[in-house]
Amino acid sequence: MKIEPKINRQKLKQTILEEYGFKIEKIKFIPKGDVGLSFVAQRKEKKKLFIKIYPPTRSAKISIQNLDFSLGVCYDFYTKCSIKNISFPLLTKTGELKINFESNPLAIFNFIEGKNQDNGKLSNKELVKVSELLASIHKNSNKIELKKVPIEKFNIGFKDELINGINILEQKKRLSNKYKIKLAKLLIPMKNEIISLLEKTVKLGKSIRLKESDFVLCHTDPIPQNLIINKNHDVFLIDWDGVKLAPKEHDLWFYLWDNPILFLTSYKNIYESLTLDKEVILFYFYFRILEDLTYWVYTILNENIEGKQNKSDLREVESYCLERIENIDKYKNKISTIIIDYENH
Repeated sequence: MKIEPKINRQKLKQTILEEYGFKIEKIKFIPKGDVGLSFVAQRKEKKKLFIKIYPPTRSAKISIQNLDFSLGVCYDFYTKCSIKNISFPLLTKTGELKINFESNPLAIFNFIEGKNQDNGKLSNKELVKVSELLASIHKNSNKIELKKVPIEKFNIGFKDELINGINILEQKKRLSNKYKIKLAKLLIPMKNEIISLLEKTVKLGKSIRLKESDFVLCHTDPIPQNLIINKNHDVFLIDWDGVKLAPKEHDLWFYLWDNPILFLTSYKNIYESLTLDKEVILFYFYFRILEDLTYWVYTILNENIEGKQNKSDLREVESYCLERIENIDKYKNKISTIIIDYENH
C-alpha cells in the first residue's frame, strides 16, 4: 500500500512492547506493496524490525485466509532448513507468529538491510543467487510440516470479478471520478482481448489438471520487488503471503526473460532435475496478467481514495497488463523459444 494510513503509533508501540517485549522508539511507514501496511521500527539499541499489518482490503483478506500457514512456512524454512536469505516472523512472548492490532492481524519480521530492485533489473551474479535460493526452497519442501496447505487447483477464481468490473466500466453513469473514466477508456476497447485471454487461461488450467505435476512449496511471487539485495549482492526473498504447493514453474517463469539459460542451469545445479512444461508456464504468465488486472480494476472502482494511488494503479494497468495483452502472441513465442533453447542447451 502506497498511501500512509492513520495509525495510532503510540498504541502500536505499546502493543508491541506488551506482546513482543520490544521497546520501539521510531516507526516509519514504507509506501510499498499491495497486500499490507508496511513499517520499519527502530529499537533503542538501533536494531530495526519490519512490521506488517493486514487491513480489511481485498488483497489483504485473501492473504489472511492462509496467514497462519504462510508465516509458519517461512519460519520453518529459516529455523529447520537453514535457509537464511529470507524474511521470517519473530515470535511473541507466548510463542505466537502474529497478534491482532485494532482487529487487524500484525506480524513482525526480521529487518533485512539492503534495497529492493524496483527497476526489476538484476546482475548475472544476483540472478544466479535468486535461482539458487528458489532451488533450495523447492528442494526443502518435503522438510516442512504441512497443515491446511493451499494447493494449486489451476482455477481462475477471479474470473467473474474481472468480467463484472469491465461490465461496470461500460456503464458511464456509475463512473464517479476521472480515474474510473480513464480506466474505462483503457479497458473497454480491449474487452474482447481480455475475455479471450481469460478463456485461454481457463482452457490451459483444465488441460494441466489432467497431468501429473511435481508439486513443491512455491513462494508464488518472487518478483524483483520482493527481493532485498545488500551491499555484498546477497539476495533475500520477502513477502511470503501467497506460498502454496504448486509446480515449480510457478516461481521460475518470472525469471525466464533475461538470460534464462544462466538462471535455469543454476537452478538445476541444486534441484538437479528440471523439465519445463510449456502449458504450465503459459498458464502462470496469463494468470498473473489477469490477476493483477483484476486487482487494479477492483481497487480503482471500490477502494482507492487518494488520487496518487489511482494514478499509480492506472500506470500499472496500462504499462504492464495491457502491454502484455496487446502483445500476447509475442510473449507466447518467446516462451516457446526459451524452452527449446533450454532443452537444447
